[in-house]
Amino acid sequence: MKTQESIENHNLRENSMDFTIVDVFAERPFEGNQLAVVRTDIDLTQEEMMSVTREFGFSETTFIKRNDPVNLPVPVRIFGLNGEMKFAGHPSIGTSSVIAKGKNINSLTLQLGIGNIRVNIENSEGRQIFEMEQGDPQFMEIHSKEDVAEALGINAGIIDPELTVETVSTGNPFVIVPIRNLKDIAALKISKDRSWEYLKQHGAMHFYLVSKETVSPSAKLHARMIYEMGEDPATGSAAGPAAAYMIKHGILKSRNHGWIEQGIEMGRPSIMRVTGQINGEYIGNVKVAGRCFQIADGKLSLPY
Repeated sequence: MKTQESIENHNLRENSMDFTIVDVFAERPFEGNQLAVVRTDIDLTQEEMMSVTREFGFSETTFIKRNDPVNLPVPVRIFGLNGEMKFAGHPSIGTSSVIAKGKNINSLTLQLGIGNIRVNIENSEGRQIFEMEQGDPQFMEIHSKEDVAEALGINAGIIDPELTVETVSTGNPFVIVPIRNLKDIAALKISKDRSWEYLKQHGAMHFYLVSKETVSPSAKLHARMIYEMGEDPATGSAAGPAAAYMIKHGILKSRNHGWIEQGIEMGRPSIMRVTGQINGEYIGNVKVAGRCFQIADGKLSLPY
């Protein structure tokens, strides 16, 4: 049996990492999507980063160096509970808020697995808004509504007959499923096993369920992202494809700002501002923005 002294004398790299917990795409603290941003001078192994990610238990945790210069692309490693990710939306926004804190800058560049992503910083009503530029949208596949309904385990009649079910990507491919109304999308319970198998067959990451009927009159879409491990309060990497989808279908005008609400059903309301522009048949310049609240700071120690 371990004595108290042996526990206290366990070999630890004391204060080897700083961390900040951020509520991303939030209008107030304790809303939005949670993120842990870890800053360290140590070259952590992949296994160590996974251990830290599981310790926090959030959907994603990011890792950056303590003092990387902001005038150069800042390398960012993003980890989810299932492993490393090349790109994710709310980790990019939340990490940018930590990097920018206390600095007089209006933009920065993140070096992610998919390449460099520019994040612009605005000041509005005394708070910062972080706007992420996403990749050019790819409209990859139009799906049978009946097949998607069967995969999700829902009635095909609740899918909006005026819109397509479509895979769109600005970095991560999402199958966008338009639901007729707010009542139906709020009540959704999907078959996770069948939906996951369908996504694998069609080369998509997740379903993104949306409705033109919203809780807030200022929002353009109400959204839910239910996946194999639960539900996501805000999905920035899906908001970009949703922006392109809205522009294609005339829900959002080119160059205008629109808002996507998400996380309401799970008690973590989130709001994402999106925009994009159309030039002929080409849709591009897709951007996703939101506010952040840094709610906690601390230190972590790793064993040798």
